[in-house]
Amino acid sequence: MKFQKWIIQRQSILQLKAIHLGIKPHELVPWEDMDPSAQILFVEKKDDLNELVLKKDTYYDVSGYSSFLFVYEVNFHYSELRTKQLLEFLNENIREG
Repeated sequence: MKFQKWIIQRQSILQLKAIHLGIKPHELVPWEDMDPSAQILFVEKKDDLNELVLKKDTYYDVSGYSSFLFVYEVNFHYSELRTKQLLEFLNENIREG
């Protein structure tokens, strides 16, 4: 499946790396009050936080609701761009039969 074209500059980093990169902490949680092993979600732009995410399986067990072998979870913050990306993905990947 073609997920790659929608990957945004998003990564999970440790506090020490964030400090090394010169990232400023949130005013309510200064670096010294944070657990050093905490993972920090780093994005280039705020719009990248709610990217289109398609993943096999689901957070919740849906086996009682569906007998389909392939179940995917779709998460995104609604926007015209994200909706177009989802429709493009579906058009490219849905096969009859």
